[in-house]
Amino acid sequence: MREREFIAALTTIIVLGIGAQSAQAGGVTNLGDDARTGWYQDQPALTPSAVASPTFGQLFSTQLTGQIFAQPLVSNGTLLAATEENNVYGMDPATGSVKWQRHLHPPFDATASPVFCGDLQPHIGITSTPVIDPVGSGTAYLTSKVGTGDPVYANGTWLMHAVDVADGSEKPGFPVVMGGSADNLPGVAFNGVFELQRPGLLLQDGAVYAAFGGHCDAGLYQGWVFRVTTAGTVTARWVAVPSGVRGGGIWQAGTGLASDGDGNVLLTTGNGFGTAATPHGGPIAGSAPPAGLSEAMVRLKLQSDGKLKSTDFFTPANAAQLDEWDADFASGGPIVYPPSFGTPQVPRVLGAIGKSGILYTLDRDSLGGFARGVSGSDAVVDAGPQRFGVWGKPSIFGGDGGWVYVTTAGLLDVYRRVVDSSGIPRMTLCAATSFERQVGLGSSPVVVTSNGTATGSALAWATTMPYRDGGGASLSVFSGTPTCMTEYTPIRTWSIGTGTRYSPPGVAGGKIYVGNLEGRLIGFGQPTQTALTAAGTFLGSSTVGTATTGNVTITAGIDPATISSFSTTALTGFTVQSSGLSFPIHLAAGDSVDVPIRFLPTKPGPVGSTLTANTGRGAVTFAIAADALASGPWLKLSPAAVTFGSTVYKTTGRASLTIANQGNAQLLINSVSSLPTGVALQSGITFPIHVPSGSSVALGLTWKPSAVGSLKSSITLRTNGGEAAASRTVGLLGFSVKPGHLTLSPEASLSFGSVKVGSHLSKTLVLRNTGGATVTLTKYKPPVGGAFRQSGSLDEGGKIAPGKSVKVNFVFTPTFKNSVSSSLYVTGDDGSGPRVVKLTGRGV
Repeated sequence: MREREFIAALTTIIVLGIGAQSAQAGGVTNLGDDARTGWYQDQPALTPSAVASPTFGQLFSTQLTGQIFAQPLVSNGTLLAATEENNVYGMDPATGSVKWQRHLHPPFDATASPVFCGDLQPHIGITSTPVIDPVGSGTAYLTSKVGTGDPVYANGTWLMHAVDVADGSEKPGFPVVMGGSADNLPGVAFNGVFELQRPGLLLQDGAVYAAFGGHCDAGLYQGWVFRVTTAGTVTARWVAVPSGVRGGGIWQAGTGLASDGDGNVLLTTGNGFGTAATPHGGPIAGSAPPAGLSEAMVRLKLQSDGKLKSTDFFTPANAAQLDEWDADFASGGPIVYPPSFGTPQVPRVLGAIGKSGILYTLDRDSLGGFARGVSGSDAVVDAGPQRFGVWGKPSIFGGDGGWVYVTTAGLLDVYRRVVDSSGIPRMTLCAATSFERQVGLGSSPVVVTSNGTATGSALAWATTMPYRDGGGASLSVFSGTPTCMTEYTPIRTWSIGTGTRYSPPGVAGGKIYVGNLEGRLIGFGQPTQTALTAAGTFLGSSTVGTATTGNVTITAGIDPATISSFSTTALTGFTVQSSGLSFPIHLAAGDSVDVPIRFLPTKPGPVGSTLTANTGRGAVTFAIAADALASGPWLKLSPAAVTFGSTVYKTTGRASLTIANQGNAQLLINSVSSLPTGVALQSGITFPIHVPSGSSVALGLTWKPSAVGSLKSSITLRTNGGEAAASRTVGLLGFSVKPGHLTLSPEASLSFGSVKVGSHLSKTLVLRNTGGATVTLTKYKPPVGGAFRQSGSLDEGGKIAPGKSVKVNFVFTPTFKNSVSSSLYVTGDDGSGPRVVKLTGRGV
């Protein structure tokens, strides 16, 4: 696990709500449920019309101390917030007032020896989302990392706390130290100094589960899962890699450990170091997990002695390349799809996506193992197209046929669940935001609110930001059911200051709660206490080292407003030019003021910041943004590794590379070198390729492998830009597989024998793909009318994935005494030609 992140020092939570709705918990765990669907079905007040109303705005602003990465939770009438300063707050979810607060321990400094990691700074305290047991007054279970100066615990100690939601007091038997040696690999000992507890906690079967990964891949860290009973006893310590091996971190960009039933834990692991860390070699059955489980989706099962055992796993067949490119699987957490997402062929499905940007659909009853597909490819239900990498997880709306939302490091993608004619569920890309919407790395997973599965009630919410430093972050709300093949645009956005990356909004009782880095808890809803709007928040572009000035127009809404000052986030390059303003500024309802903003960028790329208007009713914030251009041309490539996926050998696979120019002069791509054998640029490319300032182009790549095997290489672009040389190289990954091969069983005839007139008998025909690529049924003509009929939905155009089979039932119902026959005609696109299966039977 390698986050490679930088954080500023302060934190804000932001709250959105509707009217005076009571704050009943929509869920007391990360992303609403143990399945981690992110779907809050019990939010009838959060309607599209209410959210779009001009009366929907800021309600309150409350100052807190410490960065908040944990998703806020509401239970037992209390809003729970936890910070990196090891502070815990119990708050009024309607007013934002603090009812109680507690400081647990000095926080840990990961920037100091021996860790030297700046991902989270200045401190690490409570990072993961707690979990609340609402029984009685409510108990919040949370973890904290202890720093130097604590009178009881050593620096780097990890503790599990049990806090009374009513008053913050510790429950008997807690806190509990998490440490010791692994049950599954006793030679591996836990060293809390090098471990980070990032994923949300899981509460089930009378115990709390906590998972760990590393800080910046520093030191001898491993992926760990601890099980701590609600009585305060550690019963299980499970580790992902063997002794002396590091890696396999479980971080999931903060999303929680998932479960599909008591005693079952589902998780993903990150990159490993060395062959012992990651599944490799020949095919490995999912039911026989190796000791090293880096780059894996893993199922842990609770044993009768309270220990945990890995019983199933899936690792992408290109795991070695994922390790090499740091494209870890664990940047995305799992989602357990509800039964409505399955089909009779695959009733229990699971979703997973990581830095590779490929949305996998897995069979929960058989995750897929390693290289178990034909020719050593992946044995999965479905694998979507390569998109931008993901730091987070998919979320869903279960109505209207099923929708999936994936926040990537560049776009917010929306998929529709469809079922192909062979009965396989597939997630097909429907819509996406544009690059201008600034859904960048650091933006959160989506949370979905709805009134059950009612059509038109779904809203998709996310904290969005241009980049992971959080500058210019917004809370954005979108329709949950967009029109496919159109740009996905938000209904509204609200500035949330400097955002905490990957941290999703919390949902409860018609309200949305968002954490960020500026030390405030801000509430939004109806009616508004302060209603200010802003226009002109995009200030255009400026060259690095050269200042530009633009006006942001602030307008009072339904109430008058008095503004005492304006400010912008420090160190972002944006400053307010206050010399022409006279404070206080009194605005009547509908009045406006132009606020001059100076932008002086220091490095190329999109930049976000927060403009704060301090009023008598609290601070109101607006997201502002601009583009910083290098002096001269400047290359930016995406993705970092281009994946062709599985490509049939001797055929052509296709992928694309986005070339962006973040400079103020035309970028020239003069050549592309180091093309490996079989890889070529799309036809018609002529050099130099011209990329205007602030624009991007797609470079098509093809791969025609001559044999079964893998592709692991890179290409280098030669440009006239001023970017670093390393920025001009991009990895190439792929697998070449054998063609699909359709087999039928029985092959030529299906005999029903003798059947009494008026009765019926069923027989099964199995269509199996024993090849390495999907087979499409270009012709499929079952008997129509007469004594034979097909029972099932397989039809022309149906697809059969590699290594999969489809069972089709045929029913013989004779209406008279005689021998009858009919035929099934089948042709696949595998080159094996047309097939005819004769169906015979006799009525007696």
